[in-house]
Amino acid sequence: MRCQPRASKSKLTQLPAEILAEIIELLSNDKSSLASLALVNSDCRQLARCRQFAEVDFDYSLPAQNLVLHLAQEAVIPSQQFNIASCIRLAAFASRPQHLAQHHQQLYESVQRGGEQLFTEEQRRKLSEEGDAHYRNFQTACLGAISAMSNLESLIWRDRFSLDARFFEILTRTSAQHVELVGITLYEPWSLKPPLTPSTWPIKSLNLDVELHLEKYEELSHSVNGTIHPMTTFFSTLFRLCSETLESLTWSYKDVTSSVSRIPVSIADTVVSFPRLRCLLLPYLKLDGIAVSSFLAAPLKSLHLSKEILSDPEVLSCEPIRNLETFIVPALPGKAQACQSIGRFISQHKQIQKLYFREGSRAYGNAAHLDNCIIPALDSPDFGNLSSLSLAWGGGYLDQPSDHGVEVPVTAMRVIGKILSLQQLRLGAGMRRGWRHQWLVDHDELRRHFGQLKGLKRLALTRDTYQINLSVMHPQRYYALRWVGVEEETDANKRLHLDANKEVRLGDMDESEILFQMWERAHRNRMLDQAEKWATTLPNLQWMFCGQRPMGFIKIKGKMTEPPEAVTLTQERDECRTYLESIFRGFDGGGQ
Repeated sequence: MRCQPRASKSKLTQLPAEILAEIIELLSNDKSSLASLALVNSDCRQLARCRQFAEVDFDYSLPAQNLVLHLAQEAVIPSQQFNIASCIRLAAFASRPQHLAQHHQQLYESVQRGGEQLFTEEQRRKLSEEGDAHYRNFQTACLGAISAMSNLESLIWRDRFSLDARFFEILTRTSAQHVELVGITLYEPWSLKPPLTPSTWPIKSLNLDVELHLEKYEELSHSVNGTIHPMTTFFSTLFRLCSETLESLTWSYKDVTSSVSRIPVSIADTVVSFPRLRCLLLPYLKLDGIAVSSFLAAPLKSLHLSKEILSDPEVLSCEPIRNLETFIVPALPGKAQACQSIGRFISQHKQIQKLYFREGSRAYGNAAHLDNCIIPALDSPDFGNLSSLSLAWGGGYLDQPSDHGVEVPVTAMRVIGKILSLQQLRLGAGMRRGWRHQWLVDHDELRRHFGQLKGLKRLALTRDTYQINLSVMHPQRYYALRWVGVEEETDANKRLHLDANKEVRLGDMDESEILFQMWERAHRNRMLDQAEKWATTLPNLQWMFCGQRPMGFIKIKGKMTEPPEAVTLTQERDECRTYLESIFRGFDGGGQ
């Protein structure tokens, strides 16, 4: 709207564009009102379009294909009138399997089980070629449409269909400042230099997860003689384009062949400057020394490093990062020397605000270093800014004796209990996934050690388990067995007001289902009891997670001076992986 004269003289449309944008944002979820607004006049049509088409998803559905066709026509025949392309702020290219199957039904049927009986090999080959050609045309049309989006701010490309050099020719010339290239495959490790690209690519954030086409990968792997990574040219030229402006980088890369996996990825022969880089996430990656030095010399505030990088004890021997606030280690290395280096790094950054450490699920004995290297580093009164701490111990393994259990050591509890600045805390131990839950929690002991953490607002205990009132059963089977005895029946009949509005049809349930429901009520009530005890100990506690139950707290009318009542936040048990990762790690639960 800023660059066009207003067609209407109404006071509404004469408002500044920024105010009009705020008004239209209020209608963002009211599609019928937006559609009606678009019919008033050209000004209102463009206002409505700016909201309707602010975010577009090229998911290969029929509406998406029609939109691409319209945008392609706009690009070929520029109009003096307002167009849709200028309204788009975020464009995502991520085809969905159901739309692919719907559009290429015969091809889909030919690759299903039994398809070889319905189609000859020649028919399947022809269907595949036709499908590839149509998809390639759709991809090309999308690129053409994206090149015409003059106000594009964010571009997301999640697609495994191989890309050629033209993709980067267009991409590096868009106005997008936030780019995600996730799960994409390249025909070649292109050299991103002029004239293919501009001399700079001034983006602010980049989420990068690309790989080379397998055939090309194998070809280059045999020619590098084990010294140069096949993707070096691509990565080095890519970062040369954007290093000056990049503020946030998430970079994942996994080699598909063992012959190359030992070769670290390089970004340059000399140190590259990243003067604006604040957030660095390298969850799956093995980098050479120059690349690591380049990144750690940046003015980072948030740092997330893979086990592959941290396995080298020299990596963290850099100068202290003055403004570092968050340090994430999703998998501690198995070597003591590397973990000792991590401990020293922590000790050099007393200003840190968020820490996240996790041992491998099966880390045990000489391969488990959380207690020996990380906990001692935290045993200092100088961590006055540390507000978030997440620690997960290993010790679990699949072939253990049936009575195997794990624990959070008392020495660790004592250290944690002295970090009075903590506002959120997560603890876990044992196997990270599966039916085995090996950490038999003693809430009373935890409360004794954490009773001074009066500023704690969130507390999460994960992979925790509880006693089964059946002597022959080990607690690790607590959730799998769901045993109901006399005590469970008693506990299930407490807090009856929580189930008052639930319609229970016992006649529709068999006996086992009735017992399972009884166990769930008993378990829920026990976790609520524990949460209320925690709220009495920690008066600022607002949220609690234990026993796979997220819980909050409410004050009861007329009892405002009494401890709050705990309430469940979900109808059923939920491991809340994504939510827990988002608050303790700072993003979703991807990565290691």
